[in-house]
Parts: sequence; structure tokens; C-alpha cells
Amino acid sequence: MLNSFKFLTQLSFKMIVVFVTIFAISIGIHTHPSRAHAQEIAKVNGTSPKGDSYTIGWELPIESSPRSGFRNRPVHEYSLETKVLPDGLQTLIHLQNSDAPKRYVFPLHLPEGSNIVAFNENSVEAFGVVHQGEIIATIQKPWAYDATGTPVATTIAIENGVLIQTVEHSPDLNFPITADPQITWGWEKPLFD
Repeated sequence: MLNSFKFLTQLSFKMIVVFVTIFAISIGIHTHPSRAHAQEIAKVNGTSPKGDSYTIGWELPIESSPRSGFRNRPVHEYSLETKVLPDGLQTLIHLQNSDAPKRYVFPLHLPEGSNIVAFNENSVEAFGVVHQGEIIATIQKPWAYDATGTPVATTIAIENGVLIQTVEHSPDLNFPITADPQITWGWEKPLFD
């Protein structure tokens, strides 16, 4: 036993890490590299007709990784595709299979002092981003469709400055499913007529 201890103390730290990793994999423990990285923020800049410049956007959810203890599980149950549009910003959520989460959380990044108000726009649920009494942007009604174009139930909610999109998918739908949160500039919309 003493010889084994001497042997281990003579190994470099890297060799010990390699040995432990190989041992962990051989007994079925799945290891992952650290995911300590900065959160990605999707944002777009705009200038109002009055000449005021604004930046709006949201943090993107961190894509899922295999659950510990399971091997051969898809690394990505969903993916994200962000587009800067002429009138705003859209992030497409591509749900790859029924193991994808149903809830997607996007912490909002809005101009300081902005508020979010719920309103109906032509009988469609939407939210307005209000800054100094004017609606500067609108968070559009979300949509979701499966691979055959069949609509999938989806909703958005705003809780404490966070946009939450829920996609009510089930295994009987045709994957992939595509859903979106979208925010558009709202210069032409006064808060009060």
C-alpha cells in the first residue's frame, strides 16, 4: 500500500486527472467540462423618430446538456437562432424532440426606467415596453409550429422583467418544433390617445 501511495504522489496532477476521468467513465459516471461562461445577450439598437437611441434585447437560455448519469442522450434538445430584423429582434427556438423543455426564460435587457405593460393589439395578446410615457417596443404574440406546419400551443408571460415562453409540446407532435419570442420597435404607437 505504501508503494502505491508513493507511486501516486510521483504522478503529475494531469496524470491524476486523466486517471480519475478514465475511471469515472469506465464505471458510467459522465463528466462535463465547466460551463462557466458569460451569458449570451441578443440585442438590437434603434433610433426613435425623436432621435432617441435605445437598445433592447434578452439573455438567451443556456442550451441543455446531457443529464448526469445518462450517456448517449442528445446533447442539444433545442437550439436557438437569433435574427436582427429591420424592425426589431427575433429568437427562434428549435425544439428537436419531446425531451426539450417546455419553458424558456429570457431575462429582458431594456432601457433603464422602462416598464412593461400588457395590452391587446387587434385582439392579440402583446406587451408594450414603455419608456418615458411612450411605447418604444412591442413584444409580439408568440407562435409555434411543428414540422408539418401544425400550430402548437404557446404563451408568453412577463415576470419580474423576464420573458417566459411556454411551448406545450407532446411526443405525438412532429418534431422539430419552431417557436419564437419577438420584439419590434413601436415608435408609431402612443401609450395614450
